[in-house]
Amino acid sequence: MRRKKVYESPVQSVERTLDIVEALSVNRTGIGVTELSKALTLTPRTIPRLLPTLMVRKYVEQDSESGKYRL
Repeated sequence: MRRKKVYESPVQSVERTLDIVEALSVNRTGIGVTELSKALTLTPRTIPRLLPTLMVRKYVEQDSESGKYRL
């Protein structure tokens, strides 16, 4: 029986997106882009490129008053 090859180099955008989801999961009250970028050591430009997909898919929402994101 053949085993499927395990990829050693993951897709960077998927890893970063999952990092965002994990960071939001431990912060139920919401977190801003700057806080996320510092916590994940990503540039502040990276986070806003990934969040819209999570929002369209209903994984993440943005608080209209504070502007913070949460699951």
